[in-house]
Order: sequence, then C-alpha cells, then structure tokens
Amino acid sequence: MAKRGFSSGLLGLKFMQKAQEKDRREELLAEQEKKINEDKWVVKGTETRCRVVVEGTPAPGAVMGRMSFKNFNPQIEALKSEKEEGQNKKLHAARLAKGESGEDPSVSDAEMAKRLAKPNGEDEFFPKRKKQKKSKASK
Repeated sequence: MAKRGFSSGLLGLKFMQKAQEKDRREELLAEQEKKINEDKWVVKGTETRCRVVVEGTPAPGAVMGRMSFKNFNPQIEALKSEKEEGQNKKLHAARLAKGESGEDPSVSDAEMAKRLAKPNGEDEFFPKRKKQKKSKASK
C-alpha cells in the first residue's frame, strides 16, 4: 500500500508552503557546502605538525628542569649543588691543564700602551689629522 500525501488544499496553505520553502533552502545549502568541500584540495603532508628535536647532550647553559627556592625542596637543592660542584671541578681541571692560574695577571698602563702602540708611531684613531698636519708642515 502506497503512502498517501497531503491533499492539494492542505499543501496550498501558507504554513505548508513556508515549510516546503525551508526544506528547499536547506537542501540548496547542503548542496553548496558539499560542492565547496569537494572543490577544496590539500596537499598531503603539508599539515603543520609539532616537531620535537632531542639531542644527546643538553646545551651548556641549560637550566635543570626542576627548581627549588629557599630550600623548599632539599633534594633538588642537593642535586643542584652537586652538579655545580662537578662543573666547577671540571672547569678548574681544564684551567690547570692549560696552565692558567686562578690569579689575574696585572699589566701596568705603560706596558699596555707600549704593546698596543703601532711600530711606526701612527695613531690608528686619528689618521686624517696627522696627515693634514704633515701636509701643512711640508707646505
């Protein structure tokens, strides 16, 4: 038995016409959206992804992941102090191997000026002035 539809008199009423128009609009919007989605294309593999690079050794100035302030966490404070002591020992050993001492060598002002002076007596900061003075003196 076939399903019977609404009568023409009922379909002619205003509220029924509005309902049919609403259904048509929804179908058109769905069709347009489907067409837009089909028209778009994306190259596979171009999606932005987060890349994590992990290297074997951390940067020399890297900070430890966990921190503690004013001895709030004594275990972390102990680990941090051990690490700093180890770094200081390595640095000291490297300096001793190079022959450097912990003292800063002092150089007198006169000795420093003598070392930095040019052998021909020209001052590198004012070459134009000296050239002008020499040219005026020769005239």
